[in-house]
Amino acid sequence: MTSESIKERLTELVNAYFEGTEFFLVDISLSVGDKIQIYADHKERNIQIDDCVSLSRHLESYIEEEGLAGEKYNLEVSSPGMGNPLKVKAQYVKSIGRMMQIWTNDNRHFKGILKAVNADGIEVDVVVGKHKKQLKYEAASLKFEEILKIKKEITFK
Repeated sequence: MTSESIKERLTELVNAYFEGTEFFLVDISLSVGDKIQIYADHKERNIQIDDCVSLSRHLESYIEEEGLAGEKYNLEVSSPGMGNPLKVKAQYVKSIGRMMQIWTNDNRHFKGILKAVNADGIEVDVVVGKHKKQLKYEAASLKFEEILKIKKEITFK
């Protein structure tokens, strides 16, 4: 099996497992040494370790039965992590109201509050300055194809 066909099969298995739930698949990564990384999340809360363990156990039998990896494979199931870029629309929706770092295909970089997600892109209140310690914002719309990378801004209060 090719790595692409393995990814496709794992995607099918994860999506079937999550069907009818608030969980969603973010990404699957395969690397040398039969390392399989599955990143998943929940629409309303952070994914819990018990959720990851349940998915991992579910996938193990299929991986072994279908020969999706070698005998000594390493399966990791986790959240996508705070510092990683958003990859799927459900992550965008979950991040509404959050401050985001955004990089565009035309080499712009800015931060702003994600206000809305629609079929074609996002609405953002972009930070354009500061006045008397208050941030000033300007509304902007971006199509998904304009976005090179978007990440949650990590803030400490």
